[in-house]
Amino acid sequence: MTPGEKFGHSIRCLRLISGFTQEEVANSLQISQTNLRRIELGHGNPRYNTVTDLVNFLATKITGVPQKIELFKLEEFVEELIVWRYRLVPETAYREEIGWFPTFGIMVEERWKGEWKVREDQTIHDVMLDGARATELVAQLNKYHVSPLHLWEILEDLL
Repeated sequence: MTPGEKFGHSIRCLRLISGFTQEEVANSLQISQTNLRRIELGHGNPRYNTVTDLVNFLATKITGVPQKIELFKLEEFVEELIVWRYRLVPETAYREEIGWFPTFGIMVEERWKGEWKVREDQTIHDVMLDGARATELVAQLNKYHVSPLHLWEILEDLL
């Protein structure tokens, strides 16, 4: 990943965590949605003021406090915002009619005081049988920083 792509990924993470669409952010900052899309993809050469305004706008919306983030500390700031992640858990389940069978669960981990802790109370067992589909689901949950509060809703929609 190039430095521009890393930076763009951080911008996209901030936007997703804040809950804004590209259109909403672009309108708020009076830039084109195309320009924002290019920044998130790590393409182009955006003006310094555009980038700093974008970072500080999103960081302020997320924290609720006016922010002035130094661009070289952006990845660190984004990493601290991510407070949960998901892991695929291979399991074995039993049904009387078919016996034992392989399945997959989803484990929730939460960052607490800088360390990742498993949240057993939020881990969901026997989610699905298809390992490839379960792997893709976990990747999407992590990519979009989905809150565990919404995990059940997403599973109900999928299954």
